[in-house]
Amino acid sequence: MINRTITIPDLISVTFNLTDLKFEGFSIDPSVSLIDLVGDNQATFAFKDFKGKILANYMYVTDPPLLADIG
Repeated sequence: MINRTITIPDLISVTFNLTDLKFEGFSIDPSVSLIDLVGDNQATFAFKDFKGKILANYMYVTDPPLLADIG
C-alpha cells in the first residue's frame, strides 16, 4: 500500500492511495542482448518489445478540491 501527499506550496496538494498493486505477464524480446559490456567500466542496457500489465486500486484527492477520482 502506498499513501502519499504531494504539495506544491501555495498552489495545490494531491493526496493519493494505491493498493492491491499487481504486475502481470511481463515479457521482453529475448533476441536482444539485455546488457552489453563496452570499454572500461561501461555497459549498455537495452530491451525491445517490453510488454505487461500493472493493475492497482487507487484514490486521489486534491486540495483545493479541483479533482477527485476513485478507481
